Amino acid sequence: MFILLDNSNPATLFPGTTWQKQEGRFLQGTSGSESAGGTGGASTVTLTTSHLPTHNHGGSVTVSSAGDHRHQVDNHAHTQPSHYHVVSIPVTQNAAGQGSNYATNESGKYGTKTINVSAAGGENTGGSAPNTNTTGSHGHSATLSISNTGNGSSFSIIPLYLKVNIWKRLT
Repeated sequence: MFILLDNSNPATLFPGTTWQKQEGRFLQGTSGSESAGGTGGASTVTLTTSHLPTHNHGGSVTVSSAGDHRHQVDNHAHTQPSHYHVVSIPVTQNAAGQGSNYATNESGKYGTKTINVSAAGGENTGGSAPNTNTTGSHGHSATLSISNTGNGSSFSIIPLYLKVNIWKRLT
């Protein structure tokens, strides 16, 4: 290899030799049993998620306190449908063939007589809007979601450099 800062071909300095200009390359020393003359590398790289170190995007959300408060049940009333209370009286016969209570049922026979004693229901118990117990001052939880960022553009990985003409001797 021959490095020059001007545009001259080393063949003019060393007659009878041939040279090939190396363009767009950096020099890298061989390592271990590597052979000289190999090429490789790239001038830009695009990272993927697998190239990033393990990390997280933490965040916190604070929801203001709800304060000391009660939860109320809406005002409502209870009603009972109209109905009757019924008493059944047994009607029996004595030895003379008369009923012991001298009553007959609706068909005029002895047996059981049903009497409606009283009417009930249809009334309103009044309004009711109870409060539940106070919960005391407290907060409420929330969920946080953090969106992705970035656009996956490639970037240059070329270190600081000095431009030179590099020539590789062929003969």
